[in-house]
Amino acid sequence: MSGFEVAGIVLGVLPLAINTINSYRTTLSSIKTAQNDLNWLRRDLETEQVRLQNTCELLLHDLVPLSMVDTMLKDPFGADWAKYDDKLRERLWLSWGTFQAQVQLLSTAATELEKKLCVERNGAIRLNDYKKILRELRHKTSFTLKKGDYEALLSKIKSSNTVLHGLAQQDINMKSNRQHRSQARVIKLLRGLSESIFNAMRSAVTCDCADAHKIGIELATRHAVLLPDDEEEEVAAKFLYNVAIDSVKAPTEWNRAKLQLDKSTPVPEIIAALPDPVFMAPEKKRKKVAWRAVISSFESQPQTVPVQIQMKTSETISTLRVDSPCQSQATSLISNLCKVFHGKRKALSQSESYGHISTGQRCFRLSPPVEEPSKFSHTVTLRDILSGLTGLSEKTIVPFGYEERLQLALTLSNSVLHTYNTPWLAKMLTLDDISFLWGAEAQIHQEWWKNPYRPFVTQAIPLSSWEASFIRVVDCPRMINTTILSLGALLVQIITGSVEESLELPTTMKMEDFYARRESASRLEAKVIENGGPNYAEAVSWCFDHAIGPSGFQNEKFCQEFYEVVIAKLEEDAALLEEQSRL
Repeated sequence: MSGFEVAGIVLGVLPLAINTINSYRTTLSSIKTAQNDLNWLRRDLETEQVRLQNTCELLLHDLVPLSMVDTMLKDPFGADWAKYDDKLRERLWLSWGTFQAQVQLLSTAATELEKKLCVERNGAIRLNDYKKILRELRHKTSFTLKKGDYEALLSKIKSSNTVLHGLAQQDINMKSNRQHRSQARVIKLLRGLSESIFNAMRSAVTCDCADAHKIGIELATRHAVLLPDDEEEEVAAKFLYNVAIDSVKAPTEWNRAKLQLDKSTPVPEIIAALPDPVFMAPEKKRKKVAWRAVISSFESQPQTVPVQIQMKTSETISTLRVDSPCQSQATSLISNLCKVFHGKRKALSQSESYGHISTGQRCFRLSPPVEEPSKFSHTVTLRDILSGLTGLSEKTIVPFGYEERLQLALTLSNSVLHTYNTPWLAKMLTLDDISFLWGAEAQIHQEWWKNPYRPFVTQAIPLSSWEASFIRVVDCPRMINTTILSLGALLVQIITGSVEESLELPTTMKMEDFYARRESASRLEAKVIENGGPNYAEAVSWCFDHAIGPSGFQNEKFCQEFYEVVIAKLEEDAALLEEQSRL
């Protein structure tokens, strides 16, 4: 049982104890000594109950809507509290363990108080007349009404209460700094995970298909709290990713799957890593890249299988040696991702796995998606959505209304922060970079169409095709941040629900191009406020105002300000929508 759950029990015991004392006072009204002792005990318990409630209220400050505070205090650490576990844990920071230990001491004292006062958990008063009280006192049980028998007990309750309140107060004073530190670590962790997923999928595309495959990852809003003593890989293993791969043979098909870091599986040992292509400048003459992979099938006994993957060019040959993490038939390294999805295979349940893909440092478990469908006939782009070119009537799917637009804007903003400087994110985002899985099997799953606006970004594999698609900005002044500029342009078009040609960014950027786009955004400000409100407009303005300068998403301070102004503003509006939906 967590400290919070124990605190809920304690808060339940104290009012019952006070109610029981009031009953004893009425019954023993003729005994002055008993009256004095009971009055003293009631007064102190009422004080400690209020102090503990104040501590709980302090923990909730600025974490929950004001309208919910009183309700949550009436049901301390109940069902409504579960939604805020991460935030409460972040608030208590390193004092989390100390806080729970003090609450446990408080719980022990409350249990002892129950026995001494004969408190019934159901609120009933068992000793409800003079004779029963005297009989219980004569039996020399733990029941007592003497002041001296409660002094040590109340001292424990007061001491623990003082520590709890002090910890909560100190933690609130450090809230801002701790949030910044946690956020910086989470950003770094998610970027590393995104890059690992790309590299793992890339290494598993070893087929000899004539055309390049496309792999995709669903963009999503991800939250986590990293305390100083948290192990990052433990937190990383809790994240679920949806990935997809297309077929290059007719009929076209996209297959969706769930991907999750598997810490229990050993990772392959890299002898010589492939050169990282992310920051390589494009060559004038395109080089052909041939991939060859031979991966042995695995037996049920633990074994190590060397795998060689060679990338040949006219100048170099790089070799990657992989020792298989496979230790059983249930844990196999996928050698051909194309064959897994597009070959003949039996249907798997959600608890089963296709196998593992690996980067050499991390192993990921590939499984069927949490919800159907898993197959789609094609993708549509954000440009198609805004232009109404989805191939489906508006009656077929949920309209692209305010709630859907706000959620998409929030998801894209989070994803830019969490995938920056990874192979998934181009330096300049366009309407054509954001894709949605569409058609075929999805049409028979009505649940999917209740929320079809789940954005994906895709990249072509093998490497040569991907390299060309990733590096778009050929000529751009150093001071122009094309990532934040293009995000601002996307946010404007999403909320207005239309394609604005004046916001399209050229691949060759000049300063006059930047000023022209900012001027176009200024002209659309009234429309943005009309459709998205002042918070949304402030987020858009921040993007355009900070698209000039040396700072960017590689800078922690810039990331923190982006989170506080752009993401937090959009989250505020999304939370307001959710609150209104509950009314």
